[in-house]
Amino acid sequence: MENQQPQAKIREFIMRRLQAKGDMAPFEDSDVLVTGGRLDSLDVVEMISFLEGEFGLNFSIIGFDRAYVDSVNALMRLISSPAPHS
Repeated sequence: MENQQPQAKIREFIMRRLQAKGDMAPFEDSDVLVTGGRLDSLDVVEMISFLEGEFGLNFSIIGFDRAYVDSVNALMRLISSPAPHS
């Protein structure tokens, strides 16, 4: 994942989480994955850890809102914003 663009890294992370649950269906960048039920709270915890490690986000400063992590598009807005990073 190291040489990939941020969007590709995020998509790969989500795809692996879905596949681990046996969910092989494709997804679009605009698909709501948490509120749509494809990702659960454990997936969200793993995603936060991934985002903090990979992109330097600091959720203890940003705070958590499900809307931040509900789709690839939302995640891209989050990592592209001037949000606090560690």
